[in-house]
Amino acid sequence: MCPKESVKNDRVVQVIKEGVEKLGVRGLARSVGISPSIITRYMQGKVGEPTHATLKKLAEYSDRSISWLRGLSDTKSLWLDMDCGAQACMLEDMLEIYSMLSEEYKGTMTILIERGCKEAQELLDSRSSDISEQQVNELKQAIRDCLITLDED
Repeated sequence: MCPKESVKNDRVVQVIKEGVEKLGVRGLARSVGISPSIITRYMQGKVGEPTHATLKKLAEYSDRSISWLRGLSDTKSLWLDMDCGAQACMLEDMLEIYSMLSEEYKGTMTILIERGCKEAQELLDSRSSDISEQQVNELKQAIRDCLITLDED
């Protein structure tokens, strides 16, 4: 049997404290879907390891990966682990999937695509001097295509 992975609660608490600073305890509770008392208990260090469902909610709220919350990665986002070419391909693939979805699922995919565009733009803003002009242009085009498609729907 594999040993159970331990969650770095300090990262979970960090995300919760950031959320409470922005929204207050009740606002964060509504936004994430966790009770206010649980949020308070995390901030006081009175809660053990969060469930996978809680980690997923916190990851979605904070735009961070579950791996980062668990302490398995120092990169807060999987997008930042990818180079420009991989990000452009991922955005193109997401657009293709989006076009095949029924209306009831497009909302969730829209959130993922917007998050991907945001992080791809952050990569361009922070490291564009290290990236070839062709890759920069491909990623910019992929971002534009995504935003245009989402805007049309």
